[in-house]
Parts: sequence; structure tokens; C-alpha cells
Amino acid sequence: MNLHQSLLSLFICLASALVSLAQQELSAPATDIATQETITQFESYVETARQQWQVPGLAIAIVKDDQVLLSKGFGNRRSGSVETVDQHTLFAIASNSKAFTSAALAILVDEGKLKWDDRVSQHLPWFRLRDDFATREIRVNDLLCHRSGLGTFSGDLLWWGTDYTPKQVLQRAAELELASSFRSAYGYSKLQAFRLKGSNLFYACSRIQRWWRN
Repeated sequence: MNLHQSLLSLFICLASALVSLAQQELSAPATDIATQETITQFESYVETARQQWQVPGLAIAIVKDDQVLLSKGFGNRRSGSVETVDQHTLFAIASNSKAFTSAALAILVDEGKLKWDDRVSQHLPWFRLRDDFATREIRVNDLLCHRSGLGTFSGDLLWWGTDYTPKQVLQRAAELELASSFRSAYGYSKLQAFRLKGSNLFYACSRIQRWWRN
């Protein structure tokens, strides 16, 4: 079993354990002592599972009712390394960041600072696609739905292994050929997430910016 399979299996096991933990917490008001005992048992379960599935290291946080019940690292940062994982260790989370981006945008919408159907150009006046109509009409929800006309994985080499800032990446994306007409097809493009995560959509809202950084 390779590392990816081990991580997936471990994730499934831990997800099941977290559901069980949540059910115990929600079924009856637990005392602080009982909660700590449950968390201690869970920590032991995590470490046992990590060793059984031969995963070098991981970090887990449990938040309930806005209270951090657990924030802890297990194992080492790399296989064979002596550097341990703690609650501050950074992991590559790949496209999970898109979920955070969508949630942050939803907060802006709830607060009336942004609308799903706002034109992207309202927030990024310098934004361009190769198609003038798409440039003018593309909305925030089009970026989230990956229907700008860019093809799947198009433009990946603009950001992968480069020193370009998010804005520089997007400015160069204006030269990319579109794979389809605007809103006619789905194309999984990381550049559409770049427009959201690295753009003035966040910078313009200081409250969300502070929340995002914390």
C-alpha cells in the first residue's frame, strides 16, 4: 500500500472516530473531565492508527461551539526525520483552499459587501480574458463554477514553480487560449481560484482579510 492509499485509509478511520466523538459530545452535556478523558482516548486512537497505517505525521484540530478542544500534532514531518509535527506545522492542503475561499466569499455576501452576481471587473478593474464578452460579463459565481471558458488545468505553468504574484499570474492568463465559449462548459482551472484568493475581493474587506490571515 502506497503513502496516498495509507493517508486515505487513515483519513476514513479518523473521520469515523471524529463522528463518534461528536456524537458522544452532543448526546449529553459532558463535564470538562469527561470531555478531556474522551479527547485523551481519541489522541491514543490517532497515534495508534498513524503507526498502523505507517503515516509519518499529521495534525488534528477539533473545534466545538467555537472552543478549541484539541490542537495537536502527531509523528514526524517527514519519513525518517526527527522534526516532529505540532499544531503549527504547515501542510500542503491543495484544492481544499477552494472551500475556504468559497466560505470567505459567502461571509462577504452575508455582510452585504459582495454579491454572487457582481462582475469580476467591479473588484478587479485590470482583469482580462482573451474574449472581450467574457471579460465584461464574467461574475463572481462564474469563477466558483469554473465556467470562464478556460480549459481544465489551463495556465497551471503560469504559477507552478514561478515567482509570479497572484496578480502577475492573472495578468498573464489574459493571453491563454479559451477551451470553450463563456459559460458553455466546465473547466477545472486553478486560475479562477487565483482570481478570488489573491484578489481585491479580499483586500477590499479588512475584516475578512484579518480573519483569513488568522
